[in-house]
Amino acid sequence: MNLNKKDFIKQTEKAIEEYSKENINEQSLLKALANFDLYQKQYNTFFEYFKDWYSLQNSKKYDELGRDNYKYVKYLMDNELETLNKDTYLSSGLQKDDLTQIKNLSNTLLQMYSITSKLENFITKKSKELYPNLTNILGPVLTARFLNQAHSLKRMASLPASTLQLFGAENAMFKHLKFGKPSPKYGLLYLHPIMSGLNPKQKGKLARYMADRIALASRMDLAKKPLHKELLEDINNKKKIILQQKENKRRWY
Repeated sequence: MNLNKKDFIKQTEKAIEEYSKENINEQSLLKALANFDLYQKQYNTFFEYFKDWYSLQNSKKYDELGRDNYKYVKYLMDNELETLNKDTYLSSGLQKDDLTQIKNLSNTLLQMYSITSKLENFITKKSKELYPNLTNILGPVLTARFLNQAHSLKRMASLPASTLQLFGAENAMFKHLKFGKPSPKYGLLYLHPIMSGLNPKQKGKLARYMADRIALASRMDLAKKPLHKELLEDINNKKKIILQQKENKRRWY
């Protein structure tokens, strides 16, 4: 097809605009992930100090609430920190000023939890919109982590499955190459819920298969292909086969 100069310039400008929009969306997702990790880390640090401080007042409540951090802070805010009387403060060794500071810290924790939840919702929404096939396999947050490791979807789609399999295992690979330690079999994939119930050898087998499907999904998303749910179904079936092999080996013995 022959294009005149005017049409060529128009199509080039359109392609640049589309690429720029995609790049902004991708970078926005990665910035959200960075902030999500930062807030989550700070929340966990603050919570440990908060729990240790309030345990001087009541050391059993955390276990009674199922060791759920958010429920623990919310319960204390809505109940004990509002209703404790002065005698309780004195008998526990905590003064009213102590409980006031603890209450201020609990407010901060609830705010941080709210921000973290909103960031996670944003990551979920963006991942599903931009990378449906990757998100179907990895989940939204892990998809963002893989993209952050690869720096872009375009680069990720160009990488072999063996490289994707070891994303996040750079330190272990360095020790393998430098000191002869065992070679890693998986990195970020260790965080995937499907890995539960498998021993290290089985995880390595499944990671190899998952990396192959992840490589395929990244290329589908780069080409704007629709969602292919069978990719995740293949992975689930592969896990069943791996577990079945273990069961057959037991029967043999």
